[in-house]
Amino acid sequence: MEKLQHNKGITLIALIVTIVVLLILAGVSIAVITGDDGVIKSANQAKTEQRGGTVEDRVAVWKAGKATSEYTHRETKTEDEMLNDLINDKLLFEDEIDRENKKITIGSKEIDYSTGNGNGLKLEPDNGKEELILEYEVSAGDTIQLPHYSSSSDEDTIEFNFQVNWGDGTTETGITNSNISEKSKHQYQNAGTYDIKIKGKYESLQTSSNSTETANYTKLKKVKQWGTTGLKYVSFYYCYNMDEIVSPTENSFINLIGIYLGYTSIQSIPENLFANCPNVTDFIMTFEGCRNLTNIPEKLFEKCPNVTDFSQTFYECSNLTGIPTNLFKNCKKVENFRGTFHGCDSLTGNAPELWKRGTNSEENNYAGNPDGRNCFIGCEGLENYNEIPNYWKSYPE
Repeated sequence: MEKLQHNKGITLIALIVTIVVLLILAGVSIAVITGDDGVIKSANQAKTEQRGGTVEDRVAVWKAGKATSEYTHRETKTEDEMLNDLINDKLLFEDEIDRENKKITIGSKEIDYSTGNGNGLKLEPDNGKEELILEYEVSAGDTIQLPHYSSSSDEDTIEFNFQVNWGDGTTETGITNSNISEKSKHQYQNAGTYDIKIKGKYESLQTSSNSTETANYTKLKKVKQWGTTGLKYVSFYYCYNMDEIVSPTENSFINLIGIYLGYTSIQSIPENLFANCPNVTDFIMTFEGCRNLTNIPEKLFEKCPNVTDFSQTFYECSNLTGIPTNLFKNCKKVENFRGTFHGCDSLTGNAPELWKRGTNSEENNYAGNPDGRNCFIGCEGLENYNEIPNYWKSYPE
C-alpha cells in the first residue's frame, strides 16, 4: 500500500512538470508567432510591401497615360476613378491616401500620384508644322535621295503618298510606293544649304545600305521639323554629319515604332523627344556611337512605360559624363539592359542600381531579369563601379 502511494506521488509530480513545460513552450510559440518580430507580422509586412509595389506600378501607368492623353486624344480615368479602382481591387485603403498632398503610403512606400504639368515635356501643337523638314548642305552637281527604305517584312504596312519641295524652286508631287525609287531623287545645280520640305504620308524615314554611294546621306545636316507625316520608322545610319535634331510636335511620333540615331554627330537630345510615342517598345542601339553627346536628359524616357529593351542604347557614347539617377524610373517592364552603357568611358558619378531590379540577386549573381550583361563595361570612372556586379561590367568568360 505504501509503495502504491509512493508511485502515485511520483506520477503526480511528473504530470505537474509536464504541464509547466508545455505552458512554457506554448508561451514561446505564441511569442514567435505573434510577437513584434513574429512570423505572422513578418508575413503581413511582406504582403503589404508587395501590395505597395503593385499600386506603385498601377499609378505609374496611369500617370503616363494621363500625361500623353492630350496628344493621343485617348480618354483616361480621373484621379478619383483611379483611386476607386485600386480600392475596389482591395489594393488600397482610404486611410492610406493623403488626398491633400496627393500621396499614398503603403508600408515603406510613399507613392506620389500628382500629375502636375511642370515636367518640361509638353509638346507644341501640330498646327502649321505638318511638314517634315530636312536640311542638306550640298555641292554643285550633287544628287541626293530621300531616306525611304522599307524592308520586305514591312512593305505592306509602310505608305508613301507625298509631295516634296526641294528648296531650290522645284517641287515633285504624286510620290507613292510605286514610284518613290525614281521620284525621290534630285540633283542640285548650285552649291548651298537647302531645306527639303515633305508634306503628306511619309511613314519611313530610313537610310539604306544599298544607296550609300548614290543617296549622299552624309549631306544631311539637320532635322529642322519632324512634321506629321505618320512616321513609323526613323533611321539615320550613314548620316555621319547630321548634328542637330529638334523636338517633335504633338503627333510627330504618335505612330512611331522604332528610331535609330546612331553614329550621327548630334550634340544634344531634346528632353521631350519621346514624350508621345506610345507604340515604341524598345530603344535598341538608338544612340550608339554618338560620340558628341555629353549629357542625357533625366526625363528622356519618362513617358515610355511600355519599353522592354534598352540593349546598347548608349553603346560607345564615349563622351557621356553621367547617368541621371531616375532615367529609367518609369520603365518598369524592362527585360534587357545588355550593353546599355558599354564603352561609355567618360562616365562619372553613380550608376543607377539597375542590377537590383526584378529577379536579380546575389543568389543568381545578378544574372536574372532584367538581363544586364556587359551593361557597364569600360565605365571605371563611375563612383560606385566596385559595387556593380561582375556580370554587369565584364566580358563573359
